[in-house]
Amino acid sequence: MLIGGIAGDLTGSAFGFRATWLLGALVMLIAFGATYRCMDAQGEPAKRLTEMQALKASLKALKLNSGLIWAVLVTMTLGFVNPFNHLWNQFFEPRLHGHSLSWIWIPLYGSCALSAVIVRRLKFTKGREAGAMLGVLGLSGLGLTFVGHFPGLSWPLAIVVIHEIGRGAYVPLADVFVQRRIASGYRATYGSLHSFLSRMGNMFVLAGVWFFTRGIPDSEFKIVSIWTVCGALLVLCTLALYLFRPRSLLSEIKIEPGSLPAQS
Repeated sequence: MLIGGIAGDLTGSAFGFRATWLLGALVMLIAFGATYRCMDAQGEPAKRLTEMQALKASLKALKLNSGLIWAVLVTMTLGFVNPFNHLWNQFFEPRLHGHSLSWIWIPLYGSCALSAVIVRRLKFTKGREAGAMLGVLGLSGLGLTFVGHFPGLSWPLAIVVIHEIGRGAYVPLADVFVQRRIASGYRATYGSLHSFLSRMGNMFVLAGVWFFTRGIPDSEFKIVSIWTVCGALLVLCTLALYLFRPRSLLSEIKIEPGSLPAQS
């Protein structure tokens, strides 16, 4: 991501930003070739389920496991960070005084990646990952709330790093939470279902931002207002999800596709 962001900025500055689509297409072709040549059946379960069987198992697991429903709701709230993705370049570009935006991209995405690496090296007992998920989600919300309220470049960038640390740490924590509750036979299909449901949060947040700001002229005030409201709502949702979390998070067991027991 860091290399791609910097290469995209340099390509856009030299040839126009439409050229970045060609650069992206070239990288995707290379990735397709590597995948086609190297991918094999290693790591596949001994007994494969059909896609329909895997989908039915995923839906049943979601219905029977309150922790999985809770995890979907938690990830849906992550949609409040999406306005930052769309507006950070417009916010920081005037503060760079003509310098390349790629300098912002390095600490922004570097801190996100670093926090994910650190979290992946930690160990969380089953059930404790839920509290950590909410903690880093709240941290991300606090960063988003305050990032636009400081002048210059250094302080806003430092608060963006806090915001990105929360976002980067959340993803592996959420992965651990789900992986411990889903059997390998239909894990990939459930992952797709979880992602689909969770990304509805992106749709609702972005539609809401458009609706409530459609008559406001583009300006830094508009960007800061959007970030402040979305960050505050993310913090409030995090508190609500903590208060109404399922009490069975510690005792829930992994649901196997063949048995699918009643609510554990």
